[in-house]
Amino acid sequence: MKKIYVALITPFLKKHHIDYKSLSFLIHKLMEEGCDGFVVCGTTGESSTLSEEEKFSILHFVCELCKDKVEIYLAAPRILDVHAKGKPLGDDVDLTQIAQTTAGC
Repeated sequence: MKKIYVALITPFLKKHHIDYKSLSFLIHKLMEEGCDGFVVCGTTGESSTLSEEEKFSILHFVCELCKDKVEIYLAAPRILDVHAKGKPLGDDVDLTQIAQTTAGC
């Protein structure tokens, strides 16, 4: 069986605030159309311009909104340093660990 996953965008209001109302509308519309899951905070979602707090806030929002209706994946777009034995360059792994335990995903 094939599934459809959507890399979510991060809509913004003026002054660069996250537009949660538009994000909610988008998620509901995509679920109505048969989407099986979402990839949150990937490069399509402006991850390189979001703070760790904003990423967690978006992830938490999406998890709460979807509540076991679809699968949720947190994108970790940072590159792993091969010479550091796979240790990440940046905070995305920490965010992934936090997401697994506290975001409700």
